[in-house]
Amino acid sequence: MITPPIFEFSLQPHILLFNNKQGANLEIPCGYVDIQAKSIYSDDIDEAGIERLILQIEDIIESNKQLRLIKDSVITHDQLLMQVSAIFFNAKQNISITEMEHGFNNFIDHLSHYNYVITRDKINIVTYFVFVRELMHHLQIQNIGFMQK
Repeated sequence: MITPPIFEFSLQPHILLFNNKQGANLEIPCGYVDIQAKSIYSDDIDEAGIERLILQIEDIIESNKQLRLIKDSVITHDQLLMQVSAIFFNAKQNISITEMEHGFNNFIDHLSHYNYVITRDKINIVTYFVFVRELMHHLQIQNIGFMQK
């Protein structure tokens, strides 16, 4: 049985990067700052802002057909994943799709609480969280892991 390649990704302020073990690279000129600018219009995180984030991220995923090659597991070195994990997943290094869905639903159900936890200067954490959730959801990624550089 052949093990599918593990993809590595990085969501940076103005670019999204993917690569695999075979050396294939994909750069998408849209990072978390760009996604936020088109989605978050107020200091508070609200359902409308989350919905705009989701729509923006879905558009990025659906318009880049190469992303459909990504399956099963992905890893990242992004510190933002560890910040997401610290807030929503008890600082786990690996997050399953089931845990991601549960964490995301909990986030939506308790938005008013998270507005106190995640201040405007940390909105990139929310954007990253929603991005990773949408990536896992749409590409059927089963696990995302953090690896130190």
